[in-house]
Amino acid sequence: MKKFKASLLSLIIFCLMIPLTSLEAKADDTNYVDITPEMGVSSKEPVVYTKDSLTTIYNSKLDAYETIHLAPNTAWKTGKIITINTNNNNFMEYYQVSTDGYVKTTDISVVNPDGSSLLYASNDWAFPLASLYGSGALYNNVLPINTSWKIGKVIPKVITFLLPKKENPNESVTAKRFTYLIQVGNDSYVDLYNSSSQIK
Repeated sequence: MKKFKASLLSLIIFCLMIPLTSLEAKADDTNYVDITPEMGVSSKEPVVYTKDSLTTIYNSKLDAYETIHLAPNTAWKTGKIITINTNNNNFMEYYQVSTDGYVKTTDISVVNPDGSSLLYASNDWAFPLASLYGSGALYNNVLPINTSWKIGKVIPKVITFLLPKKENPNESVTAKRFTYLIQVGNDSYVDLYNSSSQIK
């Protein structure tokens, strides 16, 4: 009887999952690359992931601790975020990971509570946004230097453009370049391979 109940319950769960799977398949064009990492910690706040080396921890005065670090490739719940104007309006964020312990945004990867990643604009100059359906920059809109942006879709795209021929600059040849367009607004995208932005 117990086996029958367990089997019946499994069948009901399976049947309930079928329409949801179908709806998700229809809603997604399958054109997009899924870069969303798995959430290692359940939290309403952003989660930070350390990289492949020891991560420096700073106190609230931003002095580095010499003897304690976060271990490589570990996930940490966060508290408040401190934003510091380092110099020339270059802003740096520090995420709280303990009572008086903060990590620098450039030393970690950040994942939002909904599982979405961030794009970090580490440009030496502010790179213009592009339109997915347009042909160029969007009205001189740019991502400010050293800011992080929540990512929507990540779209692989082949961009075609004209290049002047070496032997005859008056003639042009069609060139192709593969890139990823990273969505940071309704119709605002960053060309990942044509900027110094990076996915975190």
